[in-house]
Amino acid sequence: MCNCYDDILNELQDFDPFSASQIICNVINEHIKRLSSVIKHHNEIAESAEKSMEALADGLRRLRLQAQKVVDDTRNSVIRLSPEDKDPVYTDEG
Repeated sequence: MCNCYDDILNELQDFDPFSASQIICNVINEHIKRLSSVIKHHNEIAESAEKSMEALADGLRRLRLQAQKVVDDTRNSVIRLSPEDKDPVYTDEG
């Protein structure tokens, strides 16, 4: 990359009232601006993804709590059959 800037510098020194070093500084500044813009954009995407992940994790926690409540409620309301109500297939009688 430095060789590229050296080549530009050598070619620009022969003409243009601007000094070649100033032109290279301008080119580098433009690269920095573009890279800064790209970094900012990626940071915004990362922030949005982080918020989405937090919302997903929160939703999963709520779902787990609801599932646990269903399991607990089911355990508390299991219907116990008396021996006469049991299906003979599941007893020694059948």
